[in-house]
Amino acid sequence: MASVTYDDRSFLIDGHRVWLVSGAVHYFRVPRELWRDRLAKAQAGGLNCVETYVAWNRHERHEGQWDFSGDNDVVEFIQQAADLGLYVIVRPGPYICAEWDFGGLPAWLGAKRNIHLRSADAVYTHYYDKYFRQLLPRLVDLQVTRGGNIVAIQNENEYFVTSMPERMDYLNYITRYYRRAGIDVPILTCNNMTEPLVPDAVECLNGYGRTIEQVKRLRAMQGDKPLLATEYWCGWFDGWGGEHVRRDPRDVARRAMELTGAGCQINYFVYHGGTNFGFAGGRTVGSDHNYMTTSYDYDAPIAEGGGLTRKYSLLRLVNLPNRTLGHILAAAAPMAIPAAIGHTAVHWSAGESGTVLVVSNGGDDRVTSTAVALPDGRRLEVDLSHYGAALLLRNARLTDRHTLDESNLSPL
Repeated sequence: MASVTYDDRSFLIDGHRVWLVSGAVHYFRVPRELWRDRLAKAQAGGLNCVETYVAWNRHERHEGQWDFSGDNDVVEFIQQAADLGLYVIVRPGPYICAEWDFGGLPAWLGAKRNIHLRSADAVYTHYYDKYFRQLLPRLVDLQVTRGGNIVAIQNENEYFVTSMPERMDYLNYITRYYRRAGIDVPILTCNNMTEPLVPDAVECLNGYGRTIEQVKRLRAMQGDKPLLATEYWCGWFDGWGGEHVRRDPRDVARRAMELTGAGCQINYFVYHGGTNFGFAGGRTVGSDHNYMTTSYDYDAPIAEGGGLTRKYSLLRLVNLPNRTLGHILAAAAPMAIPAAIGHTAVHWSAGESGTVLVVSNGGDDRVTSTAVALPDGRRLEVDLSHYGAALLLRNARLTDRHTLDESNLSPL
């Protein structure tokens, strides 16, 4: 059997380093007939991994009646990803948020007497125990450790209410349940770095805009584990009565490359949004009347109808080099991250595989080029006109026989 481990640089499969270039595609927001199309486009866009929540309320609409068929066949979705060479990160909750009705919890659960949701409460535990008993055995043999493609699994989702007295009991119980069920791939959490961190788990970051500051904080908190943005918000959701939210493609691509420069792997949230069918759209924070639209387009790289956007094209210039050069990125040792990024090189790594530089204009689109000073005094002029950032390699061992001394061009 294979093993999946990690250190401060990356995840490792049987000792070989893996650099994850991932994107969220939720099986329950896409008709089964379109899964292959969306996954193939994700793979062609430079991803080597996809992430999906598992929506409990799709599989147990009525108490005790389970449905893992048709559009609910999460096993088939994961296997189709495997056919395309994609790893999968699974996020089964039991609570998932996801702008989905009741955060993925079944509606009937809220009618149970004396139940305290998202807690170590015995009544709540009794019901999600039944859910895990149905779901987890279907996932165990799909893990990389069993010859499949599930590379990681997440414990709950964005749980950072420190006032909940049984917070750690609840999260630790989920971890123990995973392990008892045979889950032996790494467990992820994304709890806004709320302390204490969950043991036997890799805390990840969610956000957009101040992600470099988050990377610095996370590195200080868990310096022995890899960096991963479980949710790099490359778009945003829409609420009824509001405008369609858009996020500038150049800004999204530049910030994604800056994260790479900080030694952080990325899961785009979302890479393809799809649709909140029926009344599945949830209510979210900010207002008692902030309800999700039926469309979950999310201004994602792959639009709701499957079309490829400019964001898809620009992110492909980030994703393909990251995927292709993953063996170099994953072997690199993160160096000190500057307090601010802009007009200077972000140095990341040195070692047998070479040195990686990511240069950025810091969001100032008037800056279309910069220069990198080499140790011998020469300067490399770097073009930043495509999306405001570039990944450069020095002394990079591309193969056993070929080394790239230096280049002022991003790959591709």
